[in-house]
Amino acid sequence: MDIKISSPSEKNLWRLETYDDPLAGSIVVWVPVKIDGSLDLSREPKFRGGTFIQGFRIIEFDLTGPSLTSAIASWPEKCLAAIKEVQSQMFKSALLDPSGQPLKPQA
Repeated sequence: MDIKISSPSEKNLWRLETYDDPLAGSIVVWVPVKIDGSLDLSREPKFRGGTFIQGFRIIEFDLTGPSLTSAIASWPEKCLAAIKEVQSQMFKSALLDPSGQPLKPQA
């Protein structure tokens, strides 16, 4: 079996910048860069949030750009939506047996 490994694309390079708030979580800014490391102004930065539930479960979610200010402003809404999605998935999985089949009601 042959394994093909590709080189990173010169047109898809990003520099990651992390901003942390120990109480709320982290924001990672994906800054588009050119091959020489300079900013690539033809692309918009991307923003990603992350927080913890019960001290260990990391929840990640996209934030709204185009600036760190707008990403921070979108944090509450985006974080809450991500937490609700995780809760929904946990609830659904609690209703399934280990094989993934729905639990049958107890008689």
